[in-house]
Amino acid sequence: MSEKKTVNDYITKFRPELMGLAILWIVWFHSSLSPAIFPWRPVSVCFLFIKAIGYCGADIFLFLSGYGIARSLTRNSTSQFAKNRAKKILPIWLSYLPVFLILVTCFFNVTPTITEILGHITFTGFWLEMSYQGNWYVFTIVLFYLLSPMLYLLFKKARVKSRVCMILMCIAFLISFLFFGKTALIAFSRLPIYIFGMYVFMDKKDVSVGTGHILICLMSLITGVVALYLFMYFFPSYLWTFGLWWYPSILIAPALTILLTVLFDKIKTKCGALLWTFRKFGSASLEILLVSDFFFDYVYPSDKLTFVSGQLRNWLIFILSFVIALIYHKIIEVCKSRCTVFLAKKKTD
Repeated sequence: MSEKKTVNDYITKFRPELMGLAILWIVWFHSSLSPAIFPWRPVSVCFLFIKAIGYCGADIFLFLSGYGIARSLTRNSTSQFAKNRAKKILPIWLSYLPVFLILVTCFFNVTPTITEILGHITFTGFWLEMSYQGNWYVFTIVLFYLLSPMLYLLFKKARVKSRVCMILMCIAFLISFLFFGKTALIAFSRLPIYIFGMYVFMDKKDVSVGTGHILICLMSLITGVVALYLFMYFFPSYLWTFGLWWYPSILIAPALTILLTVLFDKIKTKCGALLWTFRKFGSASLEILLVSDFFFDYVYPSDKLTFVSGQLRNWLIFILSFVIALIYHKIIEVCKSRCTVFLAKKKTD
């Protein structure tokens, strides 16, 4: 008889694999790889739509981040939480920045100003709409981290956490309306998903995932996908201005996350190599995001790889993004490990 698991059990077990699949989806979305590789048109159209909504991978990230941050705040003080987040992001971000600046200046005729560099370092450049700031996600997740202790406290003190979750999500939803037509909407429209991720961890009901939960997730996923398809078909000019790209993900991302964890649990013995690959990608997800953004924003549009034919160049950029990012991740981990050993030795001396 198979052991019954709760939503928390599933997400905790497969969080790295989910992050790996999400970053794969995001990189595919940003790439120029054609999904029209199947001779049967309905299948090709389906894959074309899946690629077109690949940005939903970022929503899976934010849902999982909300979940993980609530878990971290449960185990650590606010100061220790801040230190842990800084140790996670700053070594990657601050090591990426000088390499990025050198490459874009020397090879792509781009010269960021001092103000733009400071915007990069202080995580304010995106909010001030400066140029050459890289991916919006990094700036967004740092802001959400800063909001998290307050959100966590509200959840912790609440007797009915679902009610607090609904109130906070509605407030976040209304706040995002202030950014209609602005670049920051791409970030603030995702705050409800992050809050819901925190709620899923905080609302620790010992209820096993059953057929009813699966059906609810399927209904939520289908409703979100249909809404998104209708928005894309009937209101394409409003997608960016009014956030119609992103609001349906409030229904899509959590439901898809839970369904995928259940699927991973079913196939874990038969597809171990695949899940191991997703786990490796998940551990280096931030590095993959930064490296792939650099390739797609600077290398691909330039003439640096024109000696390679179109589709082959697309595959080359796609694969290099992962290979270089995984090497970069390994270097960061080795350096962090050696620094930890060095500081431990220094304390004992």
